[in-house]
Amino acid sequence: MKIKTKFMIFKISAFLLLILGITTKVNAQKIEIDLKASDTLLVQNVSNQYNDTSMVAHAPYIKYPHWSLRRMAYYSLQARYENLPDNPVRKKLFKEFVERYQLDTSYLIKQKIPENYVYLFTAIDSSGNKHVIIDANNNHDFKDDREYIFNSKKELKPVFYADIKYFDGQRILKATVPLQIDAFDNIFPDDHYKSDVEKKLDVMINVLLVKKTGDIKLNNQLFKFNISNYDELHPKSHFIINIQKMPFNKGNNNNYEYKSSDTLEIAGNRYTIASLQDNKLVMNDLGKTTDYHAETGTPAPAFAGDDLKSKAQFSLRAQKGKYVLIDFWGSWCVPCIKLIPEVTELHYKYQQEIQFVSVAYDKSGDIAKVQKLITDNNMNWVQLLDDRNVKNGIADKYKVNEFPTSILIDPNGKVVYRGIGKEGLKDLIAFYNLKPGTTK
Repeated sequence: MKIKTKFMIFKISAFLLLILGITTKVNAQKIEIDLKASDTLLVQNVSNQYNDTSMVAHAPYIKYPHWSLRRMAYYSLQARYENLPDNPVRKKLFKEFVERYQLDTSYLIKQKIPENYVYLFTAIDSSGNKHVIIDANNNHDFKDDREYIFNSKKELKPVFYADIKYFDGQRILKATVPLQIDAFDNIFPDDHYKSDVEKKLDVMINVLLVKKTGDIKLNNQLFKFNISNYDELHPKSHFIINIQKMPFNKGNNNNYEYKSSDTLEIAGNRYTIASLQDNKLVMNDLGKTTDYHAETGTPAPAFAGDDLKSKAQFSLRAQKGKYVLIDFWGSWCVPCIKLIPEVTELHYKYQQEIQFVSVAYDKSGDIAKVQKLITDNNMNWVQLLDDRNVKNGIADKYKVNEFPTSILIDPNGKVVYRGIGKEGLKDLIAFYNLKPGTTK
């Protein structure tokens, strides 16, 4: 899954065992939520990976026909910043990147931090097994590190701890952080790799971050708050808030994602995040709103646009009497591209019952890239462009902050389901199949 405000190069996932049970104080201006811990898992995407031919002692490459030695940046923004060339154009691009994605720069330092990187060795043996060694203690020597062996018949995702250093805004400190190896997943699409061997040598390292969750009643409606991407090493950085109406069931799946700088719209009110500190989330109550942003059970916001394939105009208003599935994706979103074959298969199966509409959340300057993906993947249904540089577009009207997102609209023009990612699309179709007379 991709968040609208993120730019991912290498996937680093994360999970740390924290959920919250919640108690709430409702005052005239502020909502205070006390967070408590319990078990859960969280995945987050964060880092970069660099090919590196630097010498690391005792890399066992002589044992294997195919091998790779590289280093992974734990905090990718620091890696990008410290390696920024003394070039006005590149500095300007970096500044624009930070502003566009509202990134916190208070944890960046121009001084290089070698221990922000962790070395990893991967290899494929003659039997096709994958070998992975991580320089977990960061001493540039693999001799004292564990060698993990993976085969495709048994899925293992071992967790280990790595020693790194980071800048806390004032000084460089040491930390030991949990990481996870996902040996058979790749963040890049297949055409990124020059060969099948290069793809097999790739490995995903997942960082384990904090997830917090709990319940709060607002305007007599119970909601579950899930807070993810909260980085305790960089507590002022943006985190993600998922809000879901409770009790959860297939008929009221409101699944909204916000970043911590967003204005949250919940149960007819608007809120901003004042702080998250010491397991207490504080929100400012800004008062009433009349815009429900395609909440389930509410009318779907109208939109229209020219089909990128046929050039004919598509209007949602003209679809009354039909089910409509809106697929929000982007050419920059690797999980979206990976999901295209499944969307294509679903369109083939349900095209007589459901009007499919894909909305590419892209810059207008990237339209050629979008059209190539549409053509190459035989996306033979309505394709619209939602210019991400223009405010109040289709994604904004539907409060879509995470990609891919799927939304189902019923024949009366009401939103009946919202789903995020691959599982969200699967659940949406399962919900649709509960209706009488549908294709199973």
